[in-house]
Amino acid sequence: MFEINEAKYWKSKWQTMEDDMSAALVENRKQASKLIKGLHELLRMTVRTWPETMTVAEIRTLVVGLVQRPGDAKPRTMLKRLTRLKMVQFDQHTRLWLNLCHLPAE
Repeated sequence: MFEINEAKYWKSKWQTMEDDMSAALVENRKQASKLIKGLHELLRMTVRTWPETMTVAEIRTLVVGLVQRPGDAKPRTMLKRLTRLKMVQFDQHTRLWLNLCHLPAE
């Protein structure tokens, strides 16, 4: 019941105060972007302390250390995030994980 009333409330807000709501949406997106960038930088600083090359077992241990609290991402998801953010990369030839945070910025 509450969700329906809340949905009606926000719908009426958007209908009556569209300009104010759009401005608030833009501002909230900017704040969220700053927050995410800050979190990514903290993650990058943490990964920078890791060794330049790691075995699969070593990186598993380090990633599990990142996601200790309940509600954190699963280790596999965190490793995918680190790969997507180009912080680590798996080298097929050496079968080692490479820490890309040690490389100089381009």
